Amino acid sequence: MTAKEVWSYGQALGTANFTDRIGSNRLLANGNFLIDFGYLNAKNGDASNIVEVTREGYQVFNVELSNLQSKGYVYRAYRIHIS
Repeated sequence: MTAKEVWSYGQALGTANFTDRIGSNRLLANGNFLIDFGYLNAKNGDASNIVEVTREGYQVFNVELSNLQSKGYVYRAYRIHIS
């Protein structure tokens, strides 16, 4: 099997958004991507960042969660519609 990178995002965010263990990404129905940088501050694991971006890399949503108690990282992110 051969893997081929077809899209990437995040390098411009730098090391502050690097997570070496927990995170997720989803291709949404609207064509955007929802990316969860789930275990930031590797020493503590006390922060997460969730970003929705277009294929062109434009951020349409960005939430940073910090000072989470007891390693309260975000394991997986979902986009939901509230009506």
